[in-house]
Amino acid sequence: MCDSARLYNCERCHKQVIICSHCDHGNIYCNDGCAWYSRQEKQREAAHRYQSSHKGRQSHARRQQRYR
Repeated sequence: MCDSARLYNCERCHKQVIICSHCDHGNIYCNDGCAWYSRQEKQREAAHRYQSSHKGRQSHARRQQRYR
């Protein structure tokens, strides 16, 4: 049992969370899957940015050409 804990708000759902100092590793998300959902969103945004870049468009065109 820990003597101290930290109270913070989840970055995604804004729910208040208490975490003991032993388990705290700089957490910013609650334990309800918010970290997983946030990672999915960030990966989707990064993929969109890459596909929008010149290099990403060229890579996509080459891949599609190989399929044909």
